Amino acid sequence: MVGLEVRLRLVGQHLRTFLAPDSPLTGAQRELVEATLAELPLLLAAPGTSAARRDWEERISQAFTLPEAVRIFTQIGAPEPPEGLPLPADALPAPTA
Repeated sequence: MVGLEVRLRLVGQHLRTFLAPDSPLTGAQRELVEATLAELPLLLAAPGTSAARRDWEERISQAFTLPEAVRIFTQIGAPEPPEGLPLPADALPAPTA
């Protein structure tokens, strides 16, 4: 399992990408991402059933569609392309002669 400090850095860095000037988020959505960043230590340390977590999930569901919320809050990094990720060259079978 990844430690809390590492998760805070990873998730925080990911969420900050949605605050970039070219982000498609609305002002209200940006505010919620900013609030999430401020609450991140509590949210990541709290069990999924905590009152703070339930309140946060309710706020997310009001501001984002389900696909948006999944992309922003449950996946780190860019989405996988529809055709999938390419295999590294060393993972491909060697050509036969």
